Amino acid sequence: MGDRISISFTDGQTESIALFNSYWGQELLETALKYLKEIKYVNDKHKSNPFTRKEARVIMLDFIRWLNVDFRKESFYLGKDFNDGDNSDNGHFKINIFTGEAEFLLTHAQINLYHNL
Repeated sequence: MGDRISISFTDGQTESIALFNSYWGQELLETALKYLKEIKYVNDKHKSNPFTRKEARVIMLDFIRWLNVDFRKESFYLGKDFNDGDNSDNGHFKINIFTGEAEFLLTHAQINLYHNL
C-alpha cells in the first residue's frame, strides 16, 4: 500500500500548486521543512526577484529542483490544488514559507468519509 500525501507552499497571499507523492508520506513534509530551513538565510538584500521575495509558486519550483530525485522512478505528480490528486493516507499540508508552520487540510474525500461514519 501507499503512504500518500500532498504539500503546497504559501507566502501568506498566494498558494503554490500541490505536490503529490504516493509513497513518501510524512517524509515529504519533513523534507519540505528541512528545505525551508536551508533557504531561510538566502541573502535578501536584493529583493528584486521571485525567489528572494519567496513567492509560493517559485519556492515550489525550487523545492522540486532541490529534491534531486529521479522523478521517473519516484511517484511524484502535480495538481492545481490539494483536491487534484490522491493524498488519502496523510492528507494535505499547506506550509507557510516564512514561519515553517504546516496547516493540515482535509480533502473532500476525507470529509465525505468522516460524514459517513
